[in-house]
Amino acid sequence: MMKNHKILLDTDIGDDIDDALALALTLEMPEMDLVGVTTVFQNTEKRARIARKMLSLWGRDVPVYAGLAFGEAGGTPCTQPPCQYTPDLEDPAYAPCNDPAEDQGMGAVDFIIRSAERLGPELTVVAIGPLTNLARALQKAPQSMRRIRRIVLMGGCFEKQFREWNILCDPLAAKKVLEFEGEVVCIGLDVTNQTRLSRRQHQMLLSANGDEKRAYLSRLVELYTASTGNTPVLHDPLTVYYVAHPEILLTEPTLVQVETKGEISTGMTVNLDRLNEYLPYEQEGHRLHVAKAVRAREFIADFMRIVLRVC
Repeated sequence: MMKNHKILLDTDIGDDIDDALALALTLEMPEMDLVGVTTVFQNTEKRARIARKMLSLWGRDVPVYAGLAFGEAGGTPCTQPPCQYTPDLEDPAYAPCNDPAEDQGMGAVDFIIRSAERLGPELTVVAIGPLTNLARALQKAPQSMRRIRRIVLMGGCFEKQFREWNILCDPLAAKKVLEFEGEVVCIGLDVTNQTRLSRRQHQMLLSANGDEKRAYLSRLVELYTASTGNTPVLHDPLTVYYVAHPEILLTEPTLVQVETKGEISTGMTVNLDRLNEYLPYEQEGHRLHVAKAVRAREFIADFMRIVLRVC
């Protein structure tokens, strides 16, 4: 019997294409029961509209909430829309469930909390953007959030010195989330970088037009490619896929600390086991499940099969 994974997707969809690819993968996987989408990090209302259009094309009635644009440290508002934003998204049909101009994005935070209270251990929160919404939910309703099954996130880099984007955008939030007492799975850049598509696979995404939803996904890939010149890397789709197929990754319990005060190291996810690997005793503390290796070729092939329905 196929397992039904209830997930809430927290995303900064609209810039890097991997968020849209992750949402498409979620909607195409029969094992996944998407209970809601929340958007995070600048322009959250516009990001929510991209998600709403994708959901409408897939025929899914799933709530979408625009979340927090900035963390506790604040930030400078960005007036430039995400590169995948197009004028048709101004249609009222694509508006999120809340108005972030009125609630400052707390509608998304409250939705995360309500989902945790309603679904409890059935719910997996999949975070594929900066961790601002999730940290605020943990801060506002810690008892409710302790009820969830686990947090699976794309973020960090654990085998080398690097400040990965999702952590760097809000290190204080990342620190709070990585200190969550429940189960946390971290899928970092040192692993996800192995899932870059080939030129041929990239072209297949660009030319996908079998139906309206794949044509729209292809358009998003085109906008991303024109904006960045990059070949897609499946950082976020791998994170979604892991929920239903944990065998795709090798994970290891690891002590991690987020650097929040360093002059040049703020945003790094410090692997304390590597930092102190010559200690004559095992360190104690709450360990995260950190990805160490991925069956990349197998995953990419399955991603292409599921999303584009090609062998």
